[in-house]
Amino acid sequence: DELKVELAIRAKLIESLRVDGMRIAVKAAGARVTLSGSVKAKASQELAEEIARSVSGVREVDNRLTVAPAGAVDRAADAAGKAENACPNGPRRW
Repeated sequence: DELKVELAIRAKLIESLRVDGMRIAVKAAGARVTLSGSVKAKASQELAEEIARSVSGVREVDNRLTVAPAGAVDRAADAAGKAENACPNGPRRW
């Protein structure tokens, strides 16, 4: 079951002390899993894929994780939120 695979991977990612599992999205489609989001280092990107592959039922991992400096993702999300909140009716569409 895809949901069971997703939950098993999420649990292992969160349990890992070397990967920030809270920043990684997991989507399963059959035996294929897609990882997306950002991590702080190339080693974390590789470890996340290794963790996903270790879960029963996973045959293929599409690793779309990006490596970003620790605070870069937080700053980008904060800036996007501030820009959206600055316009009371939401973002303008021209």
